[in-house]
Amino acid sequence: MRWKRSAALGAALTMMMCAWAQSNPTIREIKVEGNVRLAAADVIGPMRLKVGGPFNAAEVASEEDLILALGVFREVAITSQPAGEGQVDVIVNIVENPLVKEFRVIGNTEISTDEITAIATEIQPLGPL
Repeated sequence: MRWKRSAALGAALTMMMCAWAQSNPTIREIKVEGNVRLAAADVIGPMRLKVGGPFNAAEVASEEDLILALGVFREVAITSQPAGEGQVDVIVNIVENPLVKEFRVIGNTEISTDEITAIATEIQPLGPL
């Protein structure tokens, strides 16, 4: 009787693990597309999704928000593609914000040019990232 319970428990655990593995495939690779100035590692670094870890589709929106919070992207879309049994490739499509190389302050009388420049560069740094 004890053996039957152990066998049944083992079978149930195996089935649960198989179901979990099917619902949360392993991330085989994370690809970044659309990056021009920023390296792929700079996009992937802050992400919680990692190669070799489980892919949870429910986390995609929070990952997109995390990348957008870096402040250098206009758009972020994360998708996945099957990459073999129990694996997916994660694709991070990004559109970088335009680069402001120069701006001019003309006609200011109330606030100094230095103050305006400091505020503007705090919002978006000038030059390459």
